[in-house]
Amino acid sequence: MKKALLIIIFSIFFVGCFSENKSEYEKNKEEQEELKFQAWSASKEFVKKELKSPGSAEFNFIDDGINSSVIGSITESDTTFTVIGTFDAQNSFGASIRNDFKCELALNYGTFSLINLDIE
Repeated sequence: MKKALLIIIFSIFFVGCFSENKSEYEKNKEEQEELKFQAWSASKEFVKKELKSPGSAEFNFIDDGINSSVIGSITESDTTFTVIGTFDAQNSFGASIRNDFKCELALNYGTFSLINLDIE
């Protein structure tokens, strides 16, 4: 009887430890996804600043899995993101052109700053 009681108590303790770690993992994963979404939004604004007709820009969604991606790298000293994607925008002649971009960002104290931007 005592063995069964000890096994039950140990099982509850064991399951409790792992379920708490899993929720912490899920919390960190959600925070990372939110940071990636913010990096995506910031990169769109940096790209628009370089366009002749920023209002005509139509970006592919971050979750389309084909044309756009956000690669985040977090270190102890800072947070950096690379956003790669495509967009359609009008050129000087009014023609809609598809372009690729690669935007490197740094997150410092809640604000994204531009490291490098390539538009092709």
